[in-house]
Amino acid sequence: MLEVKVFNAPEAIQHFRSPNLGLEFEWHPGAKKVYLIRQNGTQRSGEAIAHDIENHGAAWNAVLIFQRGFRECQRAGALNAKV
Repeated sequence: MLEVKVFNAPEAIQHFRSPNLGLEFEWHPGAKKVYLIRQNGTQRSGEAIAHDIENHGAAWNAVLIFQRGFRECQRAGALNAKV
């Protein structure tokens, strides 16, 4: 399930939450980037996961694609591997 907070201002930052995976994202329309800002309640440094994102639909799509890859890594055990 994906939750989205949308504000009325056209240049407002929009937040995407994925409670089942514990991920939170932000889309910055001015910068045209989507950032991963939180994982399992832990603040992240705001790594950009997508660039040149022109609209809300493209931002949502970038988040969904990231989530799919994240789930595949979890399933393969790559996220819990010790290096």
